Amino acid sequence: MKLETKGADLTIPSYSIKEDALPFLNCRLQYRYHRGGSLPYASMERFWFGLFIHGVLELAYRFWKNEANPPAFPWPCVKRERRGDMPNWADHDIRNFANTVEESLRRQGVRARNPKDRDWAYDKVGFVVNALGAHLFPLIDKVEHKISATRPMPQSGSSSGRDSYELRGVLDALALAIPVRDDNLIREYVKKGCPNINRNSELILEYKGASRPACGAALWN
Repeated sequence: MKLETKGADLTIPSYSIKEDALPFLNCRLQYRYHRGGSLPYASMERFWFGLFIHGVLELAYRFWKNEANPPAFPWPCVKRERRGDMPNWADHDIRNFANTVEESLRRQGVRARNPKDRDWAYDKVGFVVNALGAHLFPLIDKVEHKISATRPMPQSGSSSGRDSYELRGVLDALALAIPVRDDNLIREYVKKGCPNINRNSELILEYKGASRPACGAALWN
């Protein structure tokens, strides 16, 4: 009986932006310990801020989208006193959305590092929703965007037999694909920053809740 030999493995390595690329760019040795050596992370606390900001923005947007006549901005943001009774929040109170997200994260074991960081995040998200909600929410087409790209394998001196790899991930992003009024603040910034952009283009707005990354920290180069 004649048996055929097994052909070359055509699968390519696949890496996550958040779990592989960003940690590798931040510290290669730490990435080796965590991913290669399976060293567990010390805590989930470092994820709390990003998850909290994105969760509150998504709840606020979904409320705005589902309302036939959404309330005008600014929205209330009634603070709950520490160890005090639960306020009688309005349905569109930003603190109401924030409390819902925080409770959900707490059930998953994800908490703020300390009360100061928690209070700062509450103040930050309240400002963002009221400052940008009227301009941002009409633009949103998706609250998350899946991305995937195949890139040439870097020359490292090793013979892995692969000439390319996949970089994939889900961006906490907003796809701007809906025509809006000319006086929209974000639309104006896009026009200034990308004057030659095609009118039918889809833009991905990747937002950061903390410090802005360096301009040279590109994942695709």
